Amino acid sequence: MKKRTLGSAAAAALALGGVAALAITQNGGAGQAAQVAQVAAVKPAHRPALPGDFNGDGRRDTVAPDMSAFVDGKWDAGLIAVVYSGPGGPDRRRRQAITANSPGVPGTVRTNGSFGQDIASGDFDRDGYADLVLTTGTRSAPIVIVYGGPRGLTGRTVTLKIPGRLWAGAPAVGDFGGNGALDLVVADEKGFWTFRDIGRKAVKGTRTAVANKGSEYAPKPIAADFNGDHRTDLAMMVGVYGDGDYFDSWGELRLGTAKGLSTKKTRFGKGWLGLAGAAGDVNGDGRADLVVDSAKSAGISVLYGTGTGFGRRQQVGRTLPDGIGALAVGDVNGDRKADVALSTGEENADTGQVQLRYGAKGGLAANAAQTFSLATPGVPHPPRTGKAFGAALTLTDLTGEGLGDLSVGLPAADSDGVGSVVFLHGTRKGVTTAGARGVSGVGLGLGGAKLRAWDLGETLLD
Repeated sequence: MKKRTLGSAAAAALALGGVAALAITQNGGAGQAAQVAQVAAVKPAHRPALPGDFNGDGRRDTVAPDMSAFVDGKWDAGLIAVVYSGPGGPDRRRRQAITANSPGVPGTVRTNGSFGQDIASGDFDRDGYADLVLTTGTRSAPIVIVYGGPRGLTGRTVTLKIPGRLWAGAPAVGDFGGNGALDLVVADEKGFWTFRDIGRKAVKGTRTAVANKGSEYAPKPIAADFNGDHRTDLAMMVGVYGDGDYFDSWGELRLGTAKGLSTKKTRFGKGWLGLAGAAGDVNGDGRADLVVDSAKSAGISVLYGTGTGFGRRQQVGRTLPDGIGALAVGDVNGDRKADVALSTGEENADTGQVQLRYGAKGGLAANAAQTFSLATPGVPHPPRTGKAFGAALTLTDLTGEGLGDLSVGLPAADSDGVGSVVFLHGTRKGVTTAGARGVSGVGLGLGGAKLRAWDLGETLLD
């Protein structure tokens, strides 16, 4: 249980340049979701929105869960902070908080609820506003889809159920049948569930088993079009634990077909595959590639997509220190090739670094083009953060310029710390610290008696 004092947190938020806490109108009573502050309505788009663009303005919005947040008298209840983007990137004045007490979300706030443990996004109803998928962090709890609208996320929701007492784990969104309707995959302890053609309604899921040889199973689904046939494929990354030790890993690739995900699977990465991963077209050939870390050595690997699945494996950065903390993939410089951000030094903010490597026709660059840390001039420096610079990363277009901007998570290390997210702009020449900004829960107005979010930065919507 985390017990904090407001004074040190507020001081740290101000050091980040946080605005004064704005009045937040509670919807329905204490502890309900904080409503969006100063979010102008956006005209409906004419085509489905990209993931994470909840108000349809062409810019990705930032979603940062805080599973240890204090909500309506409950410690570690969890909330999801949403910061909406403007022309200059994330705007601290335009923010929203979603909790287990929010309209449309089933259940209530509870101690150790870990609300928002896993998240994903896609425009399920194809109305031009992205929707948010979240799990509520409890066994047998449903998956919730919160729909977007011209002012951002709304109170309209759909709940999807997993039978029995299985955990709803990490989600992934894609069009596995290629029919234009989005589907959802959600991992559980021993397999995953597929919900087809969701749209505006709840649908039943079908389960696919994944072999589990250990007492604990840690799956991560990654959805992308790896073979270039305009249907989404699914790479399921599997790590198995027994008696607290990590002892086996592999991946399973299932291709999308006209009937949805294929029942056939191809294994990859046996024994070396880690659980940090992301997908993007690194070499610009029109097929997504899978970028992953290694469970047994330093560095990362790129598995290149081909017409039949994964092809060659490129290993990069074998001399990286302290292993890989997080990975993100996106096009920073606008050359239509995905670039890769990776973090190292995950246990210490003073040594944590984020490296940027560029994609190219021949593959991912062997050497880092840029490196950032808390010591880099221009990077906002939150005091007493403790944990790594780069515990979570994203490379997404936050300004609508068509270039990937770098978001870096810095979660708090202890009860006196303040978790935050730092934003660095992408340009044609790379990531710049010019105009960099940082936000924390207190700086977003989430430091009051009912809602207190001090530990942002552990997870970000990618």
